[in-house]
Amino acid sequence: MKRGSILLAIVFTLAIPAIIAWPALRIAGFWTAGQEAVRSSYGALRRLAINSIDLPSTLAGTRWTDAARNAWLDDDRLLAIVISDTSGTVLYALPEASPYYAEPRPSAKGPVYVYPENTVARFNGVIASGLVLDALYVTLRQGELYKPLKDATISLMALLALTAAWLIAVSATGTATNTGTSAGMGAGEDAAPQGVTEKPAQTGKPGTPVPATDETADSILSEDGTPTISGQLNEFPELMELSSPPASIGFPAMMAQTDAEVADEPEELELLTAEETLPETEEVPEGKTSPLDGPRGLYDPETGLGWESYLRERLGAELRRSASFEQDLSILIASLDSATGRSDPNYAVFAKTSRSFFSFNDLAFIFGTKGLAIILPNTDVDQAMRMSEELLKKLALLIQDRSDPMSYLNLFIGLSSRSGRLVEADRLIGEAMSAHRKAREERDTHIMAFRPDPEKFRAYLANQ
Repeated sequence: MKRGSILLAIVFTLAIPAIIAWPALRIAGFWTAGQEAVRSSYGALRRLAINSIDLPSTLAGTRWTDAARNAWLDDDRLLAIVISDTSGTVLYALPEASPYYAEPRPSAKGPVYVYPENTVARFNGVIASGLVLDALYVTLRQGELYKPLKDATISLMALLALTAAWLIAVSATGTATNTGTSAGMGAGEDAAPQGVTEKPAQTGKPGTPVPATDETADSILSEDGTPTISGQLNEFPELMELSSPPASIGFPAMMAQTDAEVADEPEELELLTAEETLPETEEVPEGKTSPLDGPRGLYDPETGLGWESYLRERLGAELRRSASFEQDLSILIASLDSATGRSDPNYAVFAKTSRSFFSFNDLAFIFGTKGLAIILPNTDVDQAMRMSEELLKKLALLIQDRSDPMSYLNLFIGLSSRSGRLVEADRLIGEAMSAHRKAREERDTHIMAFRPDPEKFRAYLANQ
């Protein structure tokens, strides 16, 4: 009984914390997975909006409305899609009415939402022409909260039922034992004085009881034929049965393992248990990913530009192709110095406009934290200069209209071209960077081009 109580206490000590921790860990896992899922879903929705919306007038077009409706139907975590202009006026909302919408305060800029912060996440970002995209996502659904709690409740009820059944069984066993002992003592008191137990003995006539005396005590046999303790019955009130222990206690001999048997045994695998914490990976905030951190796919999900680590390899391939077809090739390096980084809304407009202007989606790459690089195949430096001037005018209208039309646009462009030379990618990039640095020093020029002399370049190579 004592050992059973200790075992029951140990089981409760281990089971109760496990039943409490198990649903908590599952809920935390669902919440973390939901955070990652909605972050990825918003990135896809924002890219879809950037590619579908150029001006506020295109919000009513079928291209954006159909795309937004499909995104709403495909994602069960999406709760609301709202697009507003720079003044905070809502231009598009899906759904049109929702309990998550709140009346905006006079001091608030943009729409106001009411939602539980622990289970609902809000994302917002600039798309095009100063428009702002807001989206609400649920990070922890009701089913993900209900299932762990249901399983924990069932486990707790099962543990309590097993414990109650065990206690009832132990209680019934103890009651039956106490009842048998009390009945035996009552029968002995009726036949002999207190502390004396008589047993019937067999004589010549079987079945005839004979009272036990001092003379016959030595020859008394128990009912199963085992000899009992001899002596005065008053001194030994209990009749004890004796059994002879074995002469020795033997254990099976331990067999020595041979080298072959040891070699045949499989090696034990070291498993990672749930109690060991996995090394935490440093989470990179959204929009703060450095272009040199390592590519995640071919294109940056925020800007649609290729990763900078692919620039030199792709430029080298294009240079070899241009040389084989005797075509020219130019490279453009531009930077928006007024942007705070790649998460700046102006940088998003700068990247999208530049990529669509040149129509080389797979030849536009991130360059640094505020710049980009674009490879222009079959384009000489004069043509690249004219295209860069048109791009500068377009960006001045798009970006300055969103801030101060009279402000100076801190956008600088550097150009270089192959010009009939057999040149490597690093050298061409270095020339474009030198032109870009010169444009930044001049400031008023905005665009500078590096014009190499093919004859002098060949003479330089010959002297090397």
